[in-house]
Amino acid sequence: MTIYHLAGDFHLPSTTPAYAPSLPLEPIHGTLNFHPDVQEHRLQASIEWTLHSHVNNASLLSLDAVDLEILEISSSKKDFTTDYDGHTLTIHWSTPISKGNQITLKINYQVDRPIAGCYFGGPSPEMPHRGYWMATDHETSRARYWLPCVDHSNVRTTWDIFITHQSNHTAISAGHLVEQINLDENITRSHWKQDKLCPVYLLAIIVGEYERVDFEPLRDIPLAGFAPKGNDPADIERAFAPTKTLIEFAETLLGPLPWNKYYQFAAPGIGGAMENISLVSWDSRLLFDQNMHDDLGFLFDQINLHELAHTWFGDLIVCRDYAHVWLKESWATYFETVWIEHTNTVDRHHEELIAQRESYFGEVKGRYSRPIMTRLFDSAWKMYDMHLYPGGAVRLHQLRNKIGSDEFWAATRDYVETYAEKVVESDDFRHMMERHSGQSLAHYFDQWFGRAGYPKISVTQAHFTDSNILRLQIKQSIVGGQKDDRPFDFTLKIAVQDANDEWSIHTVQIDDFTHTFRFEAAEKPTQIVIDPECVAVVEIEFDPGLSMNQTIFEQSPYWHGKLQAGRNLVKSDSKQALNTLRDHFAAQPVGVRERVAKAMAKSKSIGAQTLLCEWSHQETVPQVQAAIVSSLGAHRSQASANALTAIIHSDAHSHRIRGLALTSLAKQGQFGNVDLLLEFANHNGWRHSIRGAAMQALGHTDSQEALDKLVEVILSDEEAYRTKMFACSAAASCAKKISNLAENQAKQALIDALKDSNPNVRLAAVNGLKSLRHPDAVGHIEAVRPQIQVQNAPDLTRAIQACANGSTQSPNSALTKRIDKLEDENRKLHTELNDIKAQLKIVKS
Repeated sequence: MTIYHLAGDFHLPSTTPAYAPSLPLEPIHGTLNFHPDVQEHRLQASIEWTLHSHVNNASLLSLDAVDLEILEISSSKKDFTTDYDGHTLTIHWSTPISKGNQITLKINYQVDRPIAGCYFGGPSPEMPHRGYWMATDHETSRARYWLPCVDHSNVRTTWDIFITHQSNHTAISAGHLVEQINLDENITRSHWKQDKLCPVYLLAIIVGEYERVDFEPLRDIPLAGFAPKGNDPADIERAFAPTKTLIEFAETLLGPLPWNKYYQFAAPGIGGAMENISLVSWDSRLLFDQNMHDDLGFLFDQINLHELAHTWFGDLIVCRDYAHVWLKESWATYFETVWIEHTNTVDRHHEELIAQRESYFGEVKGRYSRPIMTRLFDSAWKMYDMHLYPGGAVRLHQLRNKIGSDEFWAATRDYVETYAEKVVESDDFRHMMERHSGQSLAHYFDQWFGRAGYPKISVTQAHFTDSNILRLQIKQSIVGGQKDDRPFDFTLKIAVQDANDEWSIHTVQIDDFTHTFRFEAAEKPTQIVIDPECVAVVEIEFDPGLSMNQTIFEQSPYWHGKLQAGRNLVKSDSKQALNTLRDHFAAQPVGVRERVAKAMAKSKSIGAQTLLCEWSHQETVPQVQAAIVSSLGAHRSQASANALTAIIHSDAHSHRIRGLALTSLAKQGQFGNVDLLLEFANHNGWRHSIRGAAMQALGHTDSQEALDKLVEVILSDEEAYRTKMFACSAAASCAKKISNLAENQAKQALIDALKDSNPNVRLAAVNGLKSLRHPDAVGHIEAVRPQIQVQNAPDLTRAIQACANGSTQSPNSALTKRIDKLEDENRKLHTELNDIKAQLKIVKS
């Protein structure tokens, strides 16, 4: 799946380790009869589970089932009782089912407007001519809102799916189509069969008025893309046309595609992209028009490749539980890098490796630090962060370089073949790597996957002409670790260019907090580049001085060297450094230009602002334009405001760049233009993208008129849900800059938004109230809990805690925290005592 969380702590203090459920009775096959009413947002269904007993005393089955209307329950084994509390359906058989035996359990039920898992839609403000549609999308715990099931990844079944639908509607599921029967002139029943094991979270179904675009098949495997009617078929064609080429690339490294079709669909509100078996889902906001495709088409292809990689890592091979979810998400993210490596320049490959590394570093420094592999999460949904995606990916690349590419890929193919249609844990992958490399990798996995944090090195250099020695001193510190953590142990390469322009590569082992390395050097080196091939998962601080930085930035063959030197020049902020940036910026690789422009946001000099304004007129690559526009937001001036205003009015720029310019303009203070922001707050454009950006921008102002507009949007029934989401967060931010009265105005609007029909708006309202921290919002947030999916329950708990604590810290806040901690510890001790008592009773009996 591709989705990134942007706010919040990783887990609550009371969180306990999470494990896969026990399966004395395991569902092994599901027969689903499914009849959705697409226009009325409801469905009637029955699910018949075939259950296999793994023990002699199996008599109990608990199914996740939230807010379903259970109509009838039957079983091939008659003596059973049931209990349903609105969240869990429990079935108890009076006589245990013997080991190895199978029984069936059938549940007839119906659901009206489920809050998650099964989504319905139709015409909307941003697409008034959209057709009526339905789609399921489940990761991580959302199938339970429309399907009684064991909603966990370690339960994998085969499926027969019968969809009753209007004959003129599309109806597609996982697997292959067995037959379609016309029940009358208007109603058809489609039978789909998924004969490879499929967890419920990977099961997708779409029904409704869908546009379809077929592509050239892969051998005899059909490829197609779908989106609700009203979407431009050209957008579908543009988006999914590269899929065949991507599959052909993946097959060269991972083996044949195991599915008998590869379909993809886009629908509103999916939230990202999801690797459902043979029917991948996308949020329709990623279905770009030509303008956005010219800007971010490369990103769409990366996500497409990411979801495809899940075919092997996550679909064919399933993680036993979410502690090991890096085995799919880190792998799929790393496979993006592998694809770039094979199809682009070395510079582009190194750019991606550094981008992944720094995304992970940013989360550690800005939010929290956790091990890549952990059982401590309050919601599996929270595992889907920058640690999991890029943090795990860069560790896989480092592992590949440690054991060798040939051994790594041989082990990977063996892993795929060995564990196909099985569940895995991290040790399964480690053992395969050890078998092919001949190396013991337990220490590597403990250090890089089982431990929080990463190493940072500070490097200083000196050349001694009397002894012809280059001395490098390297000091290691740990970011995001514990106070008594041992130093990280890793290999580091250093590239040195001598006075004769000859390069040498030195490999050193870093295994302590301080090191001194000496290399022969008759004259002072002209260039030194740390980690030239972008392998080590390490943050580097190395500034060799103005002269060498200038040489490296102008001449280095290493992308990473150019980046390090460019950032050093920005940090120096001297006239000579800025002149070097001005003279040589245009000749740098795209990724270097982007990151140098980003670094300029931290510079406060007029010279840096002048350069950014110049570059805003000259730069043509959207990736770099975005960095320039964003950095201009940190440089308040009339010149910055003028440059941003020109971009906002320019149709030559992408929707995204113009939206970023609105936000940066809003940060210009007295040089900003609230009237212009309000003008674009009424600009619909492509999928309301600029309108939504204007809403976000208004949140950076202290304008009462802006707040009034945001409140109007929040409360309107005619606004697109994403626009309302942006307005929720912006209203809280804007109000806090104005007055207490304004905060109360925003608070009331957000409380009203808790009743919005769209669950995404409800959750955005919760987060807005969390920002305002008003104690009287607590009851309103708690009341909306039944309307928020379970995987977001911790978000509500955090919001309630923030509001309960109020907007200011009381003198006794530290004492309150201590009392809360002691109460939590007391609850844990009480639970443990009860467990001990229960065990003693068992022993006595």
